[in-house]
Amino acid sequence: MKSVATSVGATLIVAGLVFGAGGAGCAMDANGEDVGSASEALTIQDYVDSTGRIFIRVKTCDWSPSSQHPAAVCTVDPGYVLVGGGAEVEGQANGGGLLTKSFPINKATWFASSKDHVSAWSHRIRAYAVGMQLFGLSSTTLSNLVTINSATSGASHAPSVSVAIPAFNVLLSGGAASNASGEGQLLTGSFPATDTSWTASAKDHQRSDVATVSAFAMSIPICLNNQWTNCLFTTINSASTSVPTGYGLATVNTPAGFAPVGVGGRARWSTSGRLLTDIFPTNSVGGKGATAFSKDHNVAEGNTTDVWALSVQSF
Repeated sequence: MKSVATSVGATLIVAGLVFGAGGAGCAMDANGEDVGSASEALTIQDYVDSTGRIFIRVKTCDWSPSSQHPAAVCTVDPGYVLVGGGAEVEGQANGGGLLTKSFPINKATWFASSKDHVSAWSHRIRAYAVGMQLFGLSSTTLSNLVTINSATSGASHAPSVSVAIPAFNVLLSGGAASNASGEGQLLTGSFPATDTSWTASAKDHQRSDVATVSAFAMSIPICLNNQWTNCLFTTINSASTSVPTGYGLATVNTPAGFAPVGVGGRARWSTSGRLLTDIFPTNSVGGKGATAFSKDHNVAEGNTTDVWALSVQSF
């Protein structure tokens, strides 16, 4: 396993995503995923921690074009630094889309992708971007303080890998990306394994495929290397639900006084498999929190869906 600090996930999607000039049309990434041409906001939600010094903007971007392998991006607004994000497949259906990637491309843009599997199914996906501002600190300084670490697993039918954040940093969020290029693997997990590490997992399903998965962890020094007047305290809240078959939904709220930053999700499985379809940074009614969906696919399996909400406060 290798672990590196990086600001761009270039090894996964090759030299960035190429979009049409002026935001027109759409493009495809290196894995043949149809990428939405723009990161237009559908909704923007602003939050402030109880000290009034941390400002968070949760941006929900527009749906991708409908495709069997759709992808989308969402970019934070000027003056904000990316500290989290998410992915949502539209609707619920027996043959519906399954997540393959949800991770930070850099410190401004979140990438999300999904695919049908075995059964053809055209669908749409959208990405979320969580941006941060700190009172009295420039976005350039904040961006320089945020770190994105990544690690990639060995090749397996059900790969899993964890990545740790630097010492004396606090975990803000994380992401996962399946690097499959054959029949395909689907995400089963993207979540905080501890308060200092992030885990990503994936699996093949019905059709054999050996591939790797990559985990990403976003963090920042607890006291921002003394470049800010305050320090940061983070908390992680979680919830779990179980279903006998079909879609499972788990949602959790951000505690009072904290501002939301990251979201994690896991589809637990033991036989044929359950797979993630959504991990996004709002609760079940669109407020502060986190939501995760999982489903079985073509073969019934009941099990548990886990969700994590990461949030931050200054002190």
